[in-house]
Amino acid sequence: MRSEVRQTIGVFDLLLGTFTNTPNIFPSSTRQNLDYKERSFHAALNQLLSEDWAVGAQYSFDRAELQSDFPTVARVLPPSDIHADLHKVNLSLLWNHPSGFFAQVGWDWYFQTRSRAIVNSSLPQEVPGETFQQLNLSAGYRFPRQRGDVTVGVLNATGEDYRLNPVTPYAELPREAAFYTRLRFRF
Repeated sequence: MRSEVRQTIGVFDLLLGTFTNTPNIFPSSTRQNLDYKERSFHAALNQLLSEDWAVGAQYSFDRAELQSDFPTVARVLPPSDIHADLHKVNLSLLWNHPSGFFAQVGWDWYFQTRSRAIVNSSLPQEVPGETFQQLNLSAGYRFPRQRGDVTVGVLNATGEDYRLNPVTPYAELPREAAFYTRLRFRF
């Protein structure tokens, strides 16, 4: 995926008074250029073990790069360049009984490699990597003919917090244990 944005953003110009040195602030605007590139890879393997049991494994990789510059004020705000890689592994085990009861355990592992950021300077800064795991548990009952289900569970049962570089895409994850219930109907 690639995206380019050329936009004008609002700024304030600050001018010092000639005789009094008091600041005069005026609304103004400046150009901003954003270039975003994202490369993704995803693989999944799911296997039915028996009539009641299934396992799954997924791997995804995202590489993101964001370049930003303000051409009219480049001497004050030099261009910035941010790169980051995010790996995600998901393992799951599902029990699905013919009566309609089910339970699932899912383990997610996130690993973001050290990323490079050149922001307002000519020297690259290393942004530390991040690694964390989340355990998700759920159980419920599926209505006959799959007309709906009721599910209870806990997301991030281990309460792992995280600090991912936001340049890589990811779904917002719970930062502490989160209990949930869900009721769905299909007509």
